[in-house]
This record gives sequence, C-alpha cells and structure tokens, in this order.
Amino acid sequence: MKIYFAFGNIQCAVDRSFLGNVKDAFGGFGITPEMILLILGTVVVLVVVAVTVIVLNRFFIRRDTQEVPADWIVRKSEIVSTFNAVLAQRSKIEMSFYREGQKSKPTSCSLEEVKANSLMLGGSGFLRVDKDWIGRRVECFFKLVNPKDTTQMRFHTFTSDILGIKKMSHGSIQLTLNLPEKIVLRQKRGHFRMEPPSQYLMGVAVWPESPDKPGKPESHLKKWGRPRLTHVAGARRTFRVVNFSAGGLRLEVPSALAKEIEMSFEIDEKYILLIDLYEPKDQKRIRFWLFAVVRNRYEDFESKKLETGLQFTAAGTRLKDSKDQIKWTEVADKGVVRLENWLVKRHLELFREKGIS
Repeated sequence: MKIYFAFGNIQCAVDRSFLGNVKDAFGGFGITPEMILLILGTVVVLVVVAVTVIVLNRFFIRRDTQEVPADWIVRKSEIVSTFNAVLAQRSKIEMSFYREGQKSKPTSCSLEEVKANSLMLGGSGFLRVDKDWIGRRVECFFKLVNPKDTTQMRFHTFTSDILGIKKMSHGSIQLTLNLPEKIVLRQKRGHFRMEPPSQYLMGVAVWPESPDKPGKPESHLKKWGRPRLTHVAGARRTFRVVNFSAGGLRLEVPSALAKEIEMSFEIDEKYILLIDLYEPKDQKRIRFWLFAVVRNRYEDFESKKLETGLQFTAAGTRLKDSKDQIKWTEVADKGVVRLENWLVKRHLELFREKGIS
C-alpha cells in the first residue's frame, strides 16, 4: 500500500497528458505508467549512487595524496631507485631493533642486493643472531652523498621486518628484509633543519613575551606593541636566521643590536615570532605565528655576535571573526608539521638543482 500511494503522489505531480501519451504508447505491451515511474525512479537512484561513489572516490584519493608528507618516498620505483643508489655508493645501513618503545644500539650493515620485494643486508659474523629475530621490526638509517659535491648529503630512514637469516660460508650473516612501503627523508636529529633560502624568507618579526602574562603567549595583537626585531625581504639585513626546523630556530644577532632593543635572549626567556615564507607552488605567502623559549645562547666576544636557539612551544592561528586576536595551541613533540613540510620541499628542490637523483 505504501508503495502504491507513493507512486500515486508522483503520478499526480506529472503532467497528465504526458502520462496519457505514455499509456497509449506502451499500453499494448502491458506496461503501466506506474511501472514506467518505477523504472525511471530506479534509474535516477542508480545514477545518483554512481555519481556519489565517483565523487567520494575522487575526494578520498585527493585527500590521501595531500596527506602524504613531502619527506616520504612512497612510489615503489623510487624506493628501488634509492636503494640502488645505496648500492652504488656502498653506503652503510645502521639497523636498530625496537624494544618496548626504545631502540637498541645500532648495528652497521651493508646492502648487498635489492630484489623486487626484499632487501639483502650483510652483517658481521660477530652478530649474535637467533630465530627470534624472524618477524622482528627494525628501523634503519642511511645517507646518500651528492656525487657532484661530496659535502652534501641526504639522510633517510625506513622501517622493515626481518624475513630471513642465513650464515654465509665466509662467516658473515645475511639478513633478508621486506622492501619498505616508504622511505623518509630525515636527519639524525629530532627535526629536519636547514637555513631558509633567502629568496623565500619574506619576513620575520620578534616580540618579547607580555609582562602581563609571563610564560604564556598574549592573544591580543594590540597588546604586543611594535616588534623589537624585524626583517623584510629586500631590506638591509640586521640579523640572520641561521636555520630553523619544525621544532625551533636559531638566530644570529649583533650584540650591539640586542642591547639596543633590550632583547638579551637569556636562557628560558620567551618570545613571540612571526615568520612569513613564500610557497612557490601556490605562489603565495604562508604565515606562522609562534611562541618560543630560549634553550641555548652563545655570545662571541671577538665577532660581537650573539647566537641563540629557540624552541617552539605554541603555534597560533588568527581568528576569522577577530583580526586582532590569535588562538594558541601547544606544539607537540613532532613540531609544526606545516613548517617542516615547507622545509623538506625546499631541501628537495635544492638537491634536484644540484644534481641529486
């Protein structure tokens, strides 16, 4: 009954002359207008479902692509190519086990062969191996040298599982690891760090923390006053950003300037930072609001320069409904991810320009 009344309502909404023509055309075949509406309704539903599936697939594919960090190598052909470069350069691979969330002391191995789905590593005969190693997860670290400039290196890490162990006739140990799903561009330090290309550093501003809120970033921009330390692209540089990472940055400031602006950068002092960087892909500026604490400082009495390292403790976003207010969130151990992605992209560009494959 429900179906009958539903189609009855649809029938009323359709032009009766149209239904009459349809009835005359198909009446001889025993097909009623209700049946035609049922067929049309089914077709419409199927089309809507198909379009929805296509849109969702494209959405998730696009989202997955965007979420792959810039410092990941995920294409199998590129992964194999990277390991072939390790073979060619005879680069050592440092392998560590995971034990209850901690890594063991690294073991130096050599890459002997790259297969379609596995890696063959060679280790010293002094390694104490046993069957419990099979199936265990290891973290591996290696570096590649730029053949055109041996002072430039790229550092990588990956995780894998031990599939097999073999003792060779000459006494060494051969380990079989599965080919990893990704290789990550990394340095041994906690965060990737580099000096920003000058053409991409659009601006930097530094404020001391608000005396009204010691230890906490002030949310209202008007209470900050004028920045004590500023740099704008194209202007004469009064200080230098030595390098920065997702976790912090290092500044070099002339001692005389530090005294003049009354910013001594003593240990545990806190500062508000604004950093504007250029994103060449989108051809636009990206802005970072950051709250940082001084972790180390060194004053060179000969060069009269003060070098200080600051760690990011909070990152801010400007509220849409209030142009003069910043919302602050704590920076986790992984640092400011958006900043690290920008740094890794610039690093890869520099290596491509200088011949790194």
